[in-house]
Amino acid sequence: MPLLSALFLEACEKSLLRDEPSTKFLLSSFTNFTNLRRLPMPVMKPFGTEPFMKLFFFTTILIAATTFPLAGSDLGPSYPDLNFGVVISNSHYTIYRSEKLGRSGLRKLAVHLQKNNLPFPKTVIYMHSDGYKFPSYFALEEYEDLESGVYGDVQFYHPFGPLRTYVDGKSPYFPSHDIDAENILGNRAKEYFQPVPDNKVDGGAEDVLKVLEIVLNPDNQPVLYHCLGGRHRTGMVSMLLRYMQGGDWLEKRNTSREKDLNLAQYEYSKFVGLLFRKENLEFVDIFQYDRRFQKMKATFGPWLREH
Repeated sequence: MPLLSALFLEACEKSLLRDEPSTKFLLSSFTNFTNLRRLPMPVMKPFGTEPFMKLFFFTTILIAATTFPLAGSDLGPSYPDLNFGVVISNSHYTIYRSEKLGRSGLRKLAVHLQKNNLPFPKTVIYMHSDGYKFPSYFALEEYEDLESGVYGDVQFYHPFGPLRTYVDGKSPYFPSHDIDAENILGNRAKEYFQPVPDNKVDGGAEDVLKVLEIVLNPDNQPVLYHCLGGRHRTGMVSMLLRYMQGGDWLEKRNTSREKDLNLAQYEYSKFVGLLFRKENLEFVDIFQYDRRFQKMKATFGPWLREH
């Protein structure tokens, strides 16, 4: 435990996000935890012994790491309940990002958009493979509710639809999952979809391009894309859109961190909180030079940049 504690403190101090509320919260919780461990045993007795303290400590880390981005902070989510943000809003595009939706998330999204005089998406893109079987049916619920017409005529793209939109969550240059071979669909989902075995891994760079083509099609607007937590897959797509916009998104540096981030990368950090994946940044840094991406940037960049 002492070694783990030392590593934890070092990680927080060196973190790109060490000044963020989530990291400060963890450091404060850790301080309270270590102080609590020093209390006399009669005081500690009601709390139990060391296993309880370890549970408290790691639960605090888990909660903070997964629920703390970064309400009210610049470039972070405008609606933290759904890790939601408006990526682009101009005369050509209305593009949103979020975490998983499901039935309850769609309701929250509709209320939030109505309160802020924003249109409900005409196109929704899901890029993860969870949510199709017990114990979690959120992807299936999202499909059913959007197909029902309750929210109007909405096109839902997802990993098991005709135009498959699964994206690897670390680096699409090194995808590692064949989702057709992983028994992802429950019986209820199989009534709607059937896996198409192809003995190939899914979620590579070609699939990222496919998602971008859907997002950037003017006929699909307004569009919302999301994954599970709205962090890594969603974050890479968002960074690529920022790289298409160019300008300050690439040139302006945030020099208050130990490692400089351009503004697009800094925005990524605000949505992921402590779950920062350097592989996501490395993929985008290389993919920006792909000739197919460069062609899309030349075509759509001016529209994305328009205010």
